[in-house]
Amino acid sequence: MSLLPKPRPHSADALARYGWQCVLDGDFPGGIAALREALQARPNHAETTKALGLALAKGRHTQEALDVLHRYATREAADIEIFCVIGELCLEQRDYRGMAAALRRCLELDPDAVHPSGVRARGLIKKAEKQLKVATAQ
Repeated sequence: MSLLPKPRPHSADALARYGWQCVLDGDFPGGIAALREALQARPNHAETTKALGLALAKGRHTQEALDVLHRYATREAADIEIFCVIGELCLEQRDYRGMAAALRRCLELDPDAVHPSGVRARGLIKKAEKQLKVATAQ
């Protein structure tokens, strides 16, 4: 329950911008709180959903970040950056199946590795291969 009044939709953008600036400044709790409030005012707003998911990921709230980012990705299936972040979070949790699905989507969206997230996805795949080699060699 928030002590703040529910933001009106026209103020939700300002609140979301403030929240993202907090995240950029390293204030993850403040940024996450502001982004949650902004999303409460506009529950289906794609960019605020994306920002909240990224803020949660940066703030190390991995499972909640994955939940929010998956919800976003179902609506924005061409956002390679988000699929790369999902892949990386899944890799951190050693969820290789989830990682493979997300990074496969990155490769589909960027088959020639021109986008920075496409390049990063390929690096994450190599990292996962190394982890699996170490895990299976023991």
